Amino acid sequence: MHAWWWVIPGFVAIVGLLFLVGGFGYLFRGRPFKGGRGVIGGAVFLLIAAVLGLVGLNIQTYHRLTQEQLVATVTIRALDDPKSYSVTVAEPNEEAKEFQIRGDYWILYAHTLKWKNWATVLGLDSQYRLWRLDGLYHAVEDENVNVGTAHDLRIARPGVQNVVDVYSLATNDLVQRFAPLVDATPGTASWEPLADGAEYRVTLTQAGTLLARPNNTIASDAVGRARGVRPPAPRT
Repeated sequence: MHAWWWVIPGFVAIVGLLFLVGGFGYLFRGRPFKGGRGVIGGAVFLLIAAVLGLVGLNIQTYHRLTQEQLVATVTIRALDDPKSYSVTVAEPNEEAKEFQIRGDYWILYAHTLKWKNWATVLGLDSQYRLWRLDGLYHAVEDENVNVGTAHDLRIARPGVQNVVDVYSLATNDLVQRFAPLVDATPGTASWEPLADGAEYRVTLTQAGTLLARPNNTIASDAVGRARGVRPPAPRT
């Protein structure tokens, strides 16, 4: 994480403490108006520092994106029930996670944060975080009859990193109007057929596009059979 995310909140917090201490000093000397103004001003600065600190902590749950790079390896294993699969999502430098989904296709979603050009001067690179994994049926009647399967892939680390959701802030109309610091991709997804033994490599481009490619013969054959009968674009 870039040092700016700690320097800025720390500086604001110091200013807030100075205002707060000065305000209490005036209160003890019997100057309530000046003291109250200092206490209120210090509290506001400390609140801003806390919010900035929470934003910095939340951004730690995102990964730095500097080029098209591998974001996950997806491995499929068929279960006993028809169209039921175990899907393992292995992110680089993270513990692999296993999920059960139903359907004909798996769909992987991601959120990306692309900083404005002027913000990159501060050393802010595009970042991403995998969002969710879904199963999707090809036939409309199957989709309507069967219970859907969806899993949250966002990393929940101990502490307060997720108290402030940077993605939600970045997509807020008010924030975009008055503090246009980052562009948040509304949702990018890639989906491929489910097949026993298939393995896929999923990469993310700097533009925020997920790309899934077969990583073994089983996956390549499944993709070949699915050509021309692919499902509609997933929900983003």
